[in-house]
Amino acid sequence: MNSVIESDNLIIRRTEQTDIGFVTEAENHPENSMFVSQWTEKEHLQALQDEAVLHLTIETKLNKKRVGYLIIAGINNPNKNIELKRIVIVDKGLGYGKETIQLIKNLIFKQYNAHRLWLDVKLNNIRARTLYQAAGFKEEGILRECLFNQANQEYESLAIMSILRSEYFQVEAVIFDMDGVIIDSEPIYYQVNLEIFNQLGINLTETEYQKYVGITDTDMWNQLKATYQLPQTIQQLLEFQVRQNRELLSTYPFEPISGVVQLLNRLKHNRIKIGLASSSPLHLIETVLEKCNIRNYFDVIVSSEQVANGKPAPDIYLLAAKQLAVNPGRCWAIEDSTNGVKAAKAAGMSCIGYVNPNSYNQDLKLADQVVEHFDQIIF
Repeated sequence: MNSVIESDNLIIRRTEQTDIGFVTEAENHPENSMFVSQWTEKEHLQALQDEAVLHLTIETKLNKKRVGYLIIAGINNPNKNIELKRIVIVDKGLGYGKETIQLIKNLIFKQYNAHRLWLDVKLNNIRARTLYQAAGFKEEGILRECLFNQANQEYESLAIMSILRSEYFQVEAVIFDMDGVIIDSEPIYYQVNLEIFNQLGINLTETEYQKYVGITDTDMWNQLKATYQLPQTIQQLLEFQVRQNRELLSTYPFEPISGVVQLLNRLKHNRIKIGLASSSPLHLIETVLEKCNIRNYFDVIVSSEQVANGKPAPDIYLLAAKQLAVNPGRCWAIEDSTNGVKAAKAAGMSCIGYVNPNSYNQDLKLADQVVEHFDQIIF
C-alpha cells in the first residue's frame, strides 16, 4: 500500500484506480451528497494523475476497511497555500473525521511545509464546521449564495476556513543557537582550539573533537583536564581560550549564514518573539551579533554562563523561555548539534535541526524537522 501518513487507528494512502467505485459511492450517499459535489469516475481518475493533487483513501489499520476519502489540491502552490478540497467519511460517529483532520494537518504542515491550509464548507453543514473549528480552523468569511443547488432549486453559501502554520505549531517564540546556526563559526573555533590544544600537548583528532560541539567550554575543559591530566585550573584554561578567541574574532569579518536575516525578518513581521541560547560566553555572543548587525532582532539573549548546566541539559532553553515569558511547549529551537537538539527537546520544545556541513556530521534525528536551508523554515 502506498501509505502517506498513519496513526494508531487509521492509514491514509494514495487512492488507486480500484478505489474509485468506493469513492463515487461514498460521495453519492444521501448523508454526504447534500454537502459535497459529485464527480464522475473520469474526473476522479484525472485527479489521480494530477501532480498538484493528492487523492487519498482512508482505511482502518486493524482490518484495512475503507472508511472515507479526501482530496487535497495545490500541493505545489508557490504561496504554500494548500486546499483541503474534499473529505468524506462513510462510517460516522466513530471519531474518524477528527482523527483524519489531525493527520492531514500533520501531513500538510510537516511534510509539505505549508503556510496555510484552507477549505470551504457549506454554511448549513454544522457538523463539519464544528469539527474544523475544534481542530483550530478559523472562519475567514462567507461566500454568499455562490452555489446553486439543483435539487432544492436554491442558492447556498460557503464558509471559508483556514489554519496557519504558526497556529498549527502554536509558535509564540523561536530560540536560535548561535554557533553553526547564525554564523558558521565551528571551523574558526576548531582552528583556535587546535592551536590551544597543541600548546597544551593535547592530541585530538577532528573526529574526537566532534563530541565537544554544542557543549559549554567549561564542560569541554573539565573533560579534557581529566583525560590529559592538565595542570592548569579550569579558570586558567578558560581565560587563555577567551584571549585567543578575542584576538582572532576581533578581525574576522562575520556574516550571518544565508537565509538567517530573512527568517528573522519574517518572525518579526509575524510578531513571534525571538531568543538566542548559546553555549558561547556572553561577550562573544554580543561581539558576533553586533558584527552581523542583527542584535536588535533578539528579545532575549542567554549564555551558558547564566545557567548551572550547559547543553545537552535543558537549563539554557528553560531560562530563555522564562525570560521571553513563553511556555516552553510553544517555543521552537533551531539547532545544528546533537547536544543542542537534546537540550531543546529536554526543555519540552519543538526543534528544527539545521544541517551545517561544517558542524562535523551531527546526529539530528531527535529534531522535529531537519532542514538544509533556512528558506525551508516557514513560520
